[in-house]
Amino acid sequence: MNRFTLLAVIFAAVCFGQTATPDKTHRDASGGKWRFPESTFVGLPSAASNTGYRYTVTDCATSACTSGGGDGSIKADLRSNGSSWVCLTCSTGSGGPTCDSGTVLESDLTAAATTQEITILSGVTGATLFTMSTLTETTQFSGGASTALTVSMGRTGSNNTEMTGGLVPLMRASGTFWPFTPPPPQVTGTYNIVLAFTSTGANLSTFTAGVLAWRVCHY
Repeated sequence: MNRFTLLAVIFAAVCFGQTATPDKTHRDASGGKWRFPESTFVGLPSAASNTGYRYTVTDCATSACTSGGGDGSIKADLRSNGSSWVCLTCSTGSGGPTCDSGTVLESDLTAAATTQEITILSGVTGATLFTMSTLTETTQFSGGASTALTVSMGRTGSNNTEMTGGLVPLMRASGTFWPFTPPPPQVTGTYNIVLAFTSTGANLSTFTAGVLAWRVCHY
């Protein structure tokens, strides 16, 4: 056996550690190890051209891995169904509600204007029912010349207050906590949920401190 043949045999034994099933269509990898390719959420390739492929996302910002980046530290395995990436390892809530959560930092407020919407959940279905959700100003917002800052939750545009029922004041004490039960928007399709920030007296991009933690629980 020459050295090239020997190397091929060693490579197959170490890397695969697999045996064929009787019908020769699959491999039994139970005796070896397997690691899926990793990616950030925004770095996932097109779902349409990767049907059946699976990736481990390393920076999920929500428990359902509907967004990533920022302070995202949740890992989850996603598989393409040909049109979108579907989370295979996300919690189903074991009969209870599923809760998504994340944070918005002052550095996320980039608008050279007094208003800005930030999408926190995408592709929410019209059948979704919400339970208790919260907004918490874990670090007080400050900076610029703003005399007031508010946030609301809802769909984009004129609907961006419908889930909080109005504007929630910020720039209060660190740790200020607002619980609420969002009414589901009266839609039959899918929609995105945004946090809408509005400042009085300063562009949002001028804020130098602040962290808003959000949590949305739903069935």
